[in-house]
Amino acid sequence: MQTSLETLGQLERRLKMSVPVAKIESEINQRLARLAKDAKLPGFRPGKVPMRMIAQQYGSKVRSDVISDAVQARFADALREQNLRIAGFPRIEPSTGAGSEELEFSAVFEVYPEVKVGDLTEVTIERPIAEVGDDEVTNTIEMLRRQRTHYHFVERAATPGDRVVVDFTGRIEGVEFAGGQANDFGSSSVRDGCCPSSRPPSPG
Repeated sequence: MQTSLETLGQLERRLKMSVPVAKIESEINQRLARLAKDAKLPGFRPGKVPMRMIAQQYGSKVRSDVISDAVQARFADALREQNLRIAGFPRIEPSTGAGSEELEFSAVFEVYPEVKVGDLTEVTIERPIAEVGDDEVTNTIEMLRRQRTHYHFVERAATPGDRVVVDFTGRIEGVEFAGGQANDFGSSSVRDGCCPSSRPPSPG
């Protein structure tokens, strides 16, 4: 059961292998014999079905399973022999020149690239240093303050920093309508408004 490795590309490889046909036939017979012990076919008691009928009923599937298991086991052994680390799943290809005593096949797959780390003794690494000044701290605090501001209604005159709600009624071409607008308080004065609070907003 010799193996040969062929390089197809930078990472692609083809591994040629073979499995003895006698070993496959022996495993097929053993599995059919185990099936015969419990097989149930019309007209026969369990375990009394002739082997010829067992082979006709289950032979094709058993042969397929045995060959698949043998190929996978041989491929795993070949990888260990060649010390290969494959990436992904192999593509199994039957050999066109298979002999009568050996089931020959090949597996095409890719391997992981070899990564070689160079000499790092002369490499200089610069560690970045971030300097945070008073302006950055002040801006961050102000941004957090604005994000967490919560307004609630109060009964007093608005002062700078408040947000006011103005209710008004207007007319467009004689048609009356009502509206409202919330604005940050500037220079005008209103009696009812809302003011910021440091409390977080209530859920909902």
